[in-house]
Amino acid sequence: MRDGSLDGLGGRVGSLDPVAVDLPPRFEDHDRTAEPARKGDLRQRPPASAHRDHNLPGRRHSQIPCMADAGHDDVIDPLGRLLTPLTRQYPDRRPAGVLRAPSRRGHDLSAAARHDRATSFREQAPDLLGGTLVLRAAPDHRYLRRHVRDATKVTDDLTRIHAFEHAVDMAGTDKVASPLGHGVLTRQLPDRHDSNYLFIDRARDNREAIAEADRILGGAGRHHRVIVTFDDQLGERLRPEFDALGWQTRRHIFMAQRREPEKTSDFSIVREVDQAALRPGRKQLILAEPWGNPGLAEQILDSKILIGERAETRFFGVTVDDEIVAWTDLYIGPDIAQIEDVATLEEHRGKGYATALVLHAAHEARRVGADLVYLVADDEDWPKLWYGRLGFDVVGRIYKFIAPERG
Repeated sequence: MRDGSLDGLGGRVGSLDPVAVDLPPRFEDHDRTAEPARKGDLRQRPPASAHRDHNLPGRRHSQIPCMADAGHDDVIDPLGRLLTPLTRQYPDRRPAGVLRAPSRRGHDLSAAARHDRATSFREQAPDLLGGTLVLRAAPDHRYLRRHVRDATKVTDDLTRIHAFEHAVDMAGTDKVASPLGHGVLTRQLPDRHDSNYLFIDRARDNREAIAEADRILGGAGRHHRVIVTFDDQLGERLRPEFDALGWQTRRHIFMAQRREPEKTSDFSIVREVDQAALRPGRKQLILAEPWGNPGLAEQILDSKILIGERAETRFFGVTVDDEIVAWTDLYIGPDIAQIEDVATLEEHRGKGYATALVLHAAHEARRVGADLVYLVADDEDWPKLWYGRLGFDVVGRIYKFIAPERG
């Protein structure tokens, strides 16, 4: 976990919150060979290798393209006329899907406009379509590319990770347009840093970024100031300027599992648990931190509920004498999964529990179809070396600049 307030426990543009909808009959058994595809129409058949059979409850097998084949010119327009759900069925869990609209060259909505259209769709969807299938918005690839300064240094995996971060763990309930990037606000969690911050992909200097953070965060009544960037060059350029003002810099790394792990573990000690069962142990660790307090602890714990509304979430723990002493989260999206919040109570460390949890979570992610499994680690702490032994390699960085507490 790398929540702005939770440094030391092991560690997000906007997202379309999950909407329960029933697939209209015209999407149900659509024969892609029945009519020629029109230019810009998502009914164009993807490569044969992209087709997978999905047995949705109460429906016959259908061939549906996977998210990995999304074109770079596809733009997310929740109110587009052609909405193609891309579905994946998880064993014993609700099927999840991705919502995409047809390609529209030249389509360039502001962050505020995208948020308004997504909100409008959420309000209309239940009346329009009913309710059984979870739909989620696919990332806007063109928007992401505009936010990557040096595309030659960014892997495709990193682009997907950025999109997932923005849509899940670092998403908020409100998104504010900014000439430097965008602001993220969450009314229910006003003190959680990863839910209330300014995200930048450009800035002349730290003064410009601070002024924008004051406008967005201060305007929303937030007492803290947090500025985040995924741009390595921008982060390194601004870091000395923030250091000179007494701001704290937290640099974390995105690590993707690309190799076989050097360590093995006994998965039998791991069991799946409900997120509520992890609250006592998590709260204990939060309150043990110098910055920990009951109100902030509740907000950090409640963030798990909001994350569960944006992605498929699973929680794993190791139990000793009927007490959960180690745990981790798994957030699952289309073809991608994140392992998050790996922690062990101090008196139970050094027994291999965390290794078993991480490897088991990675195994479960791949079992349900994720071809990219990643986590976030502190770039200046020893766990990154341990994650390396579990097959994870560094693919990118995240910089978080935090202002000193205001009196």
